[in-house]
Amino acid sequence: MRISHVFIAVAAALCLAVQPAAAQDAGLAQRTALAERLIRATAGPNFTKSLESLIGEQVSAIEAAGTAAGVGRQEAAWIRANAPRMLTAMTNRLLTDLAPHYAEIYTSEELEAQLAFYESPIGRQIAAKSFQLGMATQEVTEDSMIAFVTELQSKYCAQFNCDVAASSASKGRR
Repeated sequence: MRISHVFIAVAAALCLAVQPAAAQDAGLAQRTALAERLIRATAGPNFTKSLESLIGEQVSAIEAAGTAAGVGRQEAAWIRANAPRMLTAMTNRLLTDLAPHYAEIYTSEELEAQLAFYESPIGRQIAAKSFQLGMATQEVTEDSMIAFVTELQSKYCAQFNCDVAASSASKGRR
C-alpha cells in the first residue's frame, strides 16, 4: 500500500511540474508569434522594395568591378538574375530566425506595446525609414571600426616599433 502512495505522489509531482512548463511553452509560442509580427512591422512596409533596390545597386557595382577585372557578361548576367532572389530569401530567413530571440528577451506586454506603436500611422512612417537608417548606421560603424583599427595599429607600432609590411608578410608565411 505504501508503494502505491509513492507512485501517486510521484505522478502528482510530475503533473504539477509539467503544467508550468506547458504554460511557459504557450507563453513562448504567443511571444514568438508577436515577435514575428513585430519584426515584419519594424522592417517597414517597403522593406522588400528597399532591399531589392540596394541589391540592384550592389549587383551593378559587382558587375562594374567584374568587367574591370575581366569577368564576362555571362557571369554578370547570372549574378543579376540570381543574387536578388537569393539575398531576399536569406534576409527573410534572418528575420524569421530573429523571432525566438525577441520572444526570449521581451514579455508579451512589451511586444504588444511595440506592435501598437509600429502598426500605427507614425510607427509605419518610422519603420519605413529604419532601413535607410540601418544602412547609414552600418556605414558609420564600418568607418569607425576602420579608424579605430588604424589608430590602434599606429599607436601599437609606435610603441613597439613594428613593421606592418614585415608583420603581414610573416603572417602569410605561417
